[in-house]
Amino acid sequence: MPSTLGVAPSSFTARSRAGRQWQRRFPDSTATFLDWTIDAVALLDHLAPAMRRARLSSRWMTNLTTNHPDALAQLDLLLGDGESMLDDGRVFLYVCPDCSDLWCGTISTELVVTRELVHWGAIGFQTPGRPPEIFAPAEHVTFARPQYENVLTELRLRFARRGGAEIVASAEGPVAQSRPRRRPPRPRAEEVVD
Repeated sequence: MPSTLGVAPSSFTARSRAGRQWQRRFPDSTATFLDWTIDAVALLDHLAPAMRRARLSSRWMTNLTTNHPDALAQLDLLLGDGESMLDDGRVFLYVCPDCSDLWCGTISTELVVTRELVHWGAIGFQTPGRPPEIFAPAEHVTFARPQYENVLTELRLRFARRGGAEIVASAEGPVAQSRPRRRPPRPRAEEVVD
């Protein structure tokens, strides 16, 4: 049975020195980002044991924060549009909260889109130009494509319209407000056929 993708506000202010620096530089900001949720559980919480085994800190963030210049690019990549910034075509889920620079490392995934499903597989740590260090045991998740695309499309529309300010501030996020898609999902050139 496919999992349900969602987002929930999360703060990195208390978790890291970078968050505290962010708060000093932008006192009106809450240093909040939208974290991915899988069946209503934060993906960072789900990945925490594997990240500890890989000796990685738990301080990561998505680009889904108010006025982040790469928020739309991250959503486009997860929708299967655009070109990955990682050499092997993987898509990043999380970036460094200090600078959002891929060279500091990312938590990335293989993205496989079929007619009915979207699969995040072989989740692991990666920097550009190097192969990923896949978490053990292997972390992967599968979503129903219509639900997955509804969430990401709604996020993309709202970030494009207002820079994400009302989404990040909202405790409900776009999942509770997403509407069913009116037209069937559009096929993609790189789509895998079942």
